Amino acid sequence: MKIAILHVGDLEHLALGGVDQYIKNIIRDRKDNKITIFGTCVKGKYDIGKVYNIKNGNLEYDFFPISDDSMRPLTLGYLLSERKYLNKILEYDVVYAQRIETVLPFVLKKHKTPIIQVVHGSSYYTTMHWNKLKSWIYEFFEKITIGIADETNVVLMRSEFGVPYYKKKYKKYANKIGYAKIPVNTDIFRQLDKLECKKKLELPQDDFIVLYGGRVEDNPKRVLLIPQIIQKALQLHKNIHLVVVGDGTDLEKLRLDLNNSLPQEAYTVVGYLEDRDKFVQYLNASDANINISEFEGTCTSSLEAIACEAKIISTDVGDIRLFVKEGKDGFVIANCEDTIVDDSVNAIISLAENKIEMSGTYKNYDCHQVVAELFAHFEALLDE
Repeated sequence: MKIAILHVGDLEHLALGGVDQYIKNIIRDRKDNKITIFGTCVKGKYDIGKVYNIKNGNLEYDFFPISDDSMRPLTLGYLLSERKYLNKILEYDVVYAQRIETVLPFVLKKHKTPIIQVVHGSSYYTTMHWNKLKSWIYEFFEKITIGIADETNVVLMRSEFGVPYYKKKYKKYANKIGYAKIPVNTDIFRQLDKLECKKKLELPQDDFIVLYGGRVEDNPKRVLLIPQIIQKALQLHKNIHLVVVGDGTDLEKLRLDLNNSLPQEAYTVVGYLEDRDKFVQYLNASDANINISEFEGTCTSSLEAIACEAKIISTDVGDIRLFVKEGKDGFVIANCEDTIVDDSVNAIISLAENKIEMSGTYKNYDCHQVVAELFAHFEALLDE
């Protein structure tokens, strides 16, 4: 099966976070299927319209640049640049399009090749953060692309902005809207020996380790509440140690707050960490993974932590309740500014003093299984 993946990036230099990892997981488990990425490249890095065979570790795929990063998505130049290559794209058995801007150029273009569109976020976000005109324009384009695509799969299930939201908003196309699982690479995010990881990372072996891993930004992550949470937890349980892995605009402010509120031996700030294997060691060394963000989407980082057997303390955001089951895996606390600190402290103490089971929900998102299901779905579409 020949699969054309449309992507606003190149998997090498124009990283788009979770979308890049999503595509890389598909490539890793491609088996005998041929994959070509039709995407955006750094200007001058590649010739537009020429095919390149890319080999990077265990990743091998063809890359066909259809635009460069001087063209912004959803602009006329970008759309016209992709439109030049629609006939080439439609020679493939299946078109798997990431984001609406890669589907919009197909407007008024007849096609027999199945086009499956993936929504990696939600247009609901635009109503929260954009002005009314900009939000209306985006939703107008989105409605067009849902009409063009044979299927639109949303990576979120939460009723407020996921699949139910889309089915209600676009009732005419409700039967074409479904759910796309986010695959977790369980070859990387896996359970290791906790004590061994603590030793390697020089973390206190007898302490209850609370890990924050992610962007160090108070908006929307509320990271500046963490010092207060750990300070209160230490008043109730002496052996608690905080580890912060990540970078962001509020890293130095967080360092200062930690220094002013906690003893030096009660926390470790790692900062930016490029080595993913080492980050997996930190996940395994931790006893609890904390996320008190005001807003999240798929909560993939929590799912990765669960795959490493770390318990979760999270506000009720995104799809967290798909992964953290009642009485297992950790605690989901109210997304309420007034109660977050006390609820987080109570969750930490409860996890430090009691053992809870893990439900194994991450196995439903194992990349090998998810990609196999995806390819089986493609085959079924071709057999119709």
